[in-house]
Amino acid sequence: MDRLKDISFDLREGEILALFGLLGSGIHDLLSVLFGDRKKTKGEIYVRGKKVEILNPNAAKANDLGYIPLDRKEEGVALFLSIKQNITSSNIEEMGNGFMFNRKIETERAKKWFDKLDIKAPSLDTIVNSLSGGNQQKVIVAKWLERNAKILLMNEPTRGIDVGTKREIYVIAEELCKQGVGVIMSSSELPEIMGVSDRVIIMRDGKISGIFNTKDTNQEELMHIA
Repeated sequence: MDRLKDISFDLREGEILALFGLLGSGIHDLLSVLFGDRKKTKGEIYVRGKKVEILNPNAAKANDLGYIPLDRKEEGVALFLSIKQNITSSNIEEMGNGFMFNRKIETERAKKWFDKLDIKAPSLDTIVNSLSGGNQQKVIVAKWLERNAKILLMNEPTRGIDVGTKREIYVIAEELCKQGVGVIMSSSELPEIMGVSDRVIIMRDGKISGIFNTKDTNQEELMHIA
């Protein structure tokens, strides 16, 4: 993608790497490119030290990447399917054997994450469109946990959800890191970035302006650079 230039960074196992920038900085574009939603014009991507070609989301999933998109209603969930169907959708090939779809396995897999993420709904069969924004976001996270993603890209994961659920989303991200998952998270909320991330990448006009250890910087410095 031509808007992004001179992008080079690494993601460490078990860390939360935040992307921060003002309008037009390119942070959202970068996550879309990494997941194959947008085509990169040049450059290389490595996963676990191996060069990979991520030309589309299927290739990203095959390389253990998961993606929480900026617009969850348009891209993240199937609004008129059930919670159960959404959670298992990214791993549907494991819901049976050959041509047989196993409803029992589907229910067991979905219930595991329904309970673990405390998705607030009457049942697994509840249609996702009837959920609050925060619970829809949890369904998206559950989908990638079921897929066993090792790198989770979170594009403004707390946008438009209540304060309590924001906290839950960040706790989930921290728990994933303890299990060795690497998280790249964009956010326009600098105080939250400072509270949850290990490192921060500042972007401006499609370029990286700096990479900082969160504990060694402050909001004023980061905003000045952005």
